[in-house]
Order: sequence, then structure tokens, then C-alpha cells
Amino acid sequence: MAHRNLNLVDMSPSRVQVKESSFWKNKDMSKIKDFKQMEVTSDWTFQTPYKGTLKYLTPEVVEEIKKYTSLNILGADNSNAQEESKFDNIKIEETEEQIPYNRLGQDNPILHAGEVYTYECDLEDCGYTCVNARFRVMNDCFYVLFRSYLRVDGVIVRSLDTRIFGDITANYMLREF
Repeated sequence: MAHRNLNLVDMSPSRVQVKESSFWKNKDMSKIKDFKQMEVTSDWTFQTPYKGTLKYLTPEVVEEIKKYTSLNILGADNSNAQEESKFDNIKIEETEEQIPYNRLGQDNPILHAGEVYTYECDLEDCGYTCVNARFRVMNDCFYVLFRSYLRVDGVIVRSLDTRIFGDITANYMLREF
């Protein structure tokens, strides 16, 4: 039942307006010389239903990661042909399997973690919006939380989360949106 209700959520809400917009929206503009009503072609709240993109790590990125962490990771051009063949058959499919949150507890120590803010804005003092990614890497898995948060004062609060779990010992990742 919950999954059917989630399909009713508008991922890109159109025409989110500040609470006070009704005061100036109904103002008589006929007395203003050269007034022209503009068509709105952008989302001033910067919202995104982005779920992530599948890509290989380039050799340069792999070396950069290895330089600053103790992680032993593989990229698209790794010289180990047996390991590289794991990447040849990437496929995307739906599953009922869920992220095993029990593997993200204290008994699985975090080797590397971080947070990256893509953008944030105070919406001209009418609220707040931000998109950020938090990640953590453990011995046998990794976890990423990509969050798009929006608050328009007195109007709407929403948070769209994409969670990605990768099992390093297996050949798959799980994504929840």
C-alpha cells in the first residue's frame, strides 16, 4: 500500500510559491507602463528528482582516492583482467531486496566517511534548499545518502532521498529512492 501512495508524490512540484505571493499576485498592474507578464520557465527552488548515474571510476580518480585513503578499489582500466570482467555485465533490475541497515552499525567500523554539498540556498529569505551527499566506506561495503531538501516557509517541506548500498564482497548494489 505504501509503495502505491509513493507513486502519487510529485517529484518536481510545479509552481511552488511563497506564502505571501497571493498579496502581490492579485495586484492591479494595468496602471504600470510597459508591464509585461513573464512566463516562468525555471524552478526557483532548485529541486531535483535525480537518482544517481552509473559510471566507472577513471584511473585518475582511482589513483586520487588511493592517494588520500587506505582503500583498495578498482576502476575501469584496472590491470587485473579477472576483476575487470566483473564490470562487463552491469544490469539494472527491480528487486524486493532491501538495504541491510544492520551492516551499517558499530560492529562494522567506518574506514572513510565524508559529506559533499552540491548546492544550498536560503531562497531569498523565504526558506531553504540544499542537495548533499553523505557517504561512508567500511571493510565489506559502502553506503551513500543523496538528499534533496526543500523548505518554503509556511508552504512546503520535502526531502527526497536516494540511498545506495554496495556490497564489496558481492557483485551488486542496491538503490532505494
